[in-house]
Amino acid sequence: MGLVLLGAVACIGLVLAGSTPARAPVVEGIYGPAIAADNLNNTPVGGPFGQEVSYRFRAATSGELVAVRVYIIDATHPGYGAGTGGSVQITVEPDDGSPAHAPSGIPLASTTVDRPVTGAGNRYAFAPAAKLTAGALYHIVFRNVDAHPVSNYVSLDGLFAYQETAPWQPAYANLDWANLVRVGDGAWSAERGPGQGTTTPILGLEYADGSMSGMGYMEVWYDAEKPISGSRSARESFTVRDAGRRVASVSIRLRRLLGSSPLHVRVETADGGLLVQGDIAAQAITDGEHPTWATLRFTSPVTLEAGRSYHLVLSAPEDTTYGVFVLRKGVDYGYAPSTWFADGSAQYNPGSGWVAFDPGWRGPLDQGDLQFYFQ
Repeated sequence: MGLVLLGAVACIGLVLAGSTPARAPVVEGIYGPAIAADNLNNTPVGGPFGQEVSYRFRAATSGELVAVRVYIIDATHPGYGAGTGGSVQITVEPDDGSPAHAPSGIPLASTTVDRPVTGAGNRYAFAPAAKLTAGALYHIVFRNVDAHPVSNYVSLDGLFAYQETAPWQPAYANLDWANLVRVGDGAWSAERGPGQGTTTPILGLEYADGSMSGMGYMEVWYDAEKPISGSRSARESFTVRDAGRRVASVSIRLRRLLGSSPLHVRVETADGGLLVQGDIAAQAITDGEHPTWATLRFTSPVTLEAGRSYHLVLSAPEDTTYGVFVLRKGVDYGYAPSTWFADGSAQYNPGSGWVAFDPGWRGPLDQGDLQFYFQ
């Protein structure tokens, strides 16, 4: 899927990777997290508006879905839940095939959780499991079946982006991964309304063979934004696994805080050898409150070779400052590497050397990724 170029870019100093053949087949497509988020957003299940929630997804594999992993905020957190927390029924349902692509109401599997407790990766199992077919659309539906769901409820937490883009997430078509809500007996909808942003499900899908798919980024370190200016820079350090990647652009999500000099983007090998570099014009990067995607298109495609390590480095002159913050992988909450970018992690150079990104309140966790992707 493509991304609209946000402004003029100049690509300079292109250096191909050399004549050494890739050590694995070369594939094309998105490489990197390709997920945008500014914060977390909670959606009550039940509550004052009598809401139901559906996480719509397209099955990546055929098999038996035995459990899901989701982010719950319980009744001990005012505004997120109340009372006893209620009783949440979780069902797996086929898509209804309508233009709205809503849940069909036909359960393939179901479980009910009384008084759910807070957890960023709560696991809920189905017995028997739901049999899914690769490529088909399904829904994980959350309904509050408590006798008093208005006063006894909890919330689901998802990733939230203030600015709606097309698609909502570069990693997915809108149809394939969405947070739907129904209020009372109304219609299901994934649209929050103009200017209301988008919510992306935090969801792990666990199969009988032990594999997991889904989206396992469960936190956004927005309050630990790092400046890129002068000697201060940011990078994603990564080692390409499985197969080489043929890419023709890189997109980064960030914002401009001060100045009008361009953002400099450099892709290099781990030993500092230049693969490609270029500038993204300042005017292509928002100077507003929230980040947006900006893209550097290469003059010629390059290959990121399987088994080789690289850095995607972001820098800027001293007269201009850009701000960047990272997504946190759900490493500590049971989300498998298949649900986040497992090939690397974000690093920051405050002017004294490269260190792991950290949230500022807990110390380095080395679990962050820049919001970026190659294509």
